[in-house]
Amino acid sequence: MARICAAFEFGAGNGHTGISQPICEELCKRGHELVVVGPKHLNLAGCVQVSHAQKVVFDLSLSHAPVTRGLLNYSAILAQGGYLNREALKQQVSIWVQVLKSHQIDAVFASFAPTAMIAAAICNIPYNAIGLGYECPPLEKPMPSMDPHASGPKGILEAVDKRLLTVINDVATEFGGQPFEAVKDIFGPYAPLLTMTPELDQYPNRQNGQYIGPVYSPIQSGRKPVWPGGKGAKVFAYLPGDHPLLPGLVSSLGHLKYPALIVLRGEPAQVFSVKTNVKISYDLFDISAVLEEADVMVCHGGNLMTNSILHGKPTLMLPLFQEQHMAAFAGARHDLLHVCDTRRHLKSCLKLCATDVTFKNTLRAYAEKRKNYRDVNATITRCSDLIERLVN
Repeated sequence: MARICAAFEFGAGNGHTGISQPICEELCKRGHELVVVGPKHLNLAGCVQVSHAQKVVFDLSLSHAPVTRGLLNYSAILAQGGYLNREALKQQVSIWVQVLKSHQIDAVFASFAPTAMIAAAICNIPYNAIGLGYECPPLEKPMPSMDPHASGPKGILEAVDKRLLTVINDVATEFGGQPFEAVKDIFGPYAPLLTMTPELDQYPNRQNGQYIGPVYSPIQSGRKPVWPGGKGAKVFAYLPGDHPLLPGLVSSLGHLKYPALIVLRGEPAQVFSVKTNVKISYDLFDISAVLEEADVMVCHGGNLMTNSILHGKPTLMLPLFQEQHMAAFAGARHDLLHVCDTRRHLKSCLKLCATDVTFKNTLRAYAEKRKNYRDVNATITRCSDLIERLVN
C-alpha cells in the first residue's frame, strides 16, 4: 500500500480539514498510510485521529490572510499571500520538498496548498488538488478573472500571471525541478476534485469541471438540535463569532419571533441582547438532524451552504470574504439562495427565506435534480478512488 500526504496551506477555519477528514479515514481503511501536513495554526487533529496518521506541522513563511474583496485572479491570491517574495517562497517550498522526501511520500492530495503542489512537481510525485472553485480555478492561460461580472482585461491577467510565474520558476529550478509553462500547470495533469455542484461554482463559466459534490463526515458526533420557543420557521445559523452582521441577525430574529439556534465559531466580538426565541451555542450539532428539522439556514459559505441547498433548504448567505461573495453570486444567479451584506436588509431576507413559496419550489426542484450529490458516502468513495489512481 502507498504512503499518501494530505497537504494543507491556506485557510484558517476547519473548512479544508473538514473536507479531507473523511477522505483520510477512507484511504486509511483501504490500507494506505497517511501523513497529514500543514501549518501550525490549522486544526489537523481530526484528519490525524481518523486515519492514525503521522502529523507534520510547520511555521508559515508566507502570509495567507483571508481576502475580503478585490483580487483579480488566482495568481493575485498567491501574490497577495507572499509568493512574489522569492526567499519566503523558497523557504516554504524547501519545507515541503524535505517533508515529501523524508517521509517517502507516494502521492499528495492538496487542499489549497499551492507550495505542496509545486514541491510535489519538483519531486516527481503525483498529486491532485481538491476543494471549492475558489482554490481550484479553471485551468486556463492566463488564470481567469474572479470578477463574476466581467472577464477582466486579458493583458492585465497575463501580466499578473507572468510576474508570479517568474518567481515560481526561479524557485522550482533551484530545487532541480522543471519550469512551469503557465501558472495553471502547478495543478499538474489531474483535474482538480471540485467539492461543490456546477451551479455553486465560484467560476460560473468553467468548462468540463470534475464536480464530485460536498464532502463531510457522514458520521456526526454532534448533538441533536434543541429549539427554543417561538413562532414560525425554525432558523439554524452557523457563523464566526466576530461576524459583523451577527448582532443584526440576533435582533432581526428576535423581532420576527422565529425559533432560532445560532452556533458560533468563537466568542462574539460585540455585546448584544438575546430574546428567548434565540439560542446561542458553541457546540457542534448533528448536521443531518439540523437539515431534517430546520426550515431556514443561515451561513457565510462553505459546505453548509452547499448541503443546505442540496437538501432544498431556503438559505440566507452572509458572505465575508472574496470566495464567499463569489459563491453567493453563483447561487443567487440560479435563484438558489438569498444574499445579505447589510444589517438593514436582514429582517426582510429572513422573511423571504421563510415565506417565499416560489423560492421554496425552486429549491425543491433543484434538490431533486441534484439528489445524486447528497450521497456523501458515494462521494467519499469516488474521491478516494480518484486519489488512489495516483499510486495505481
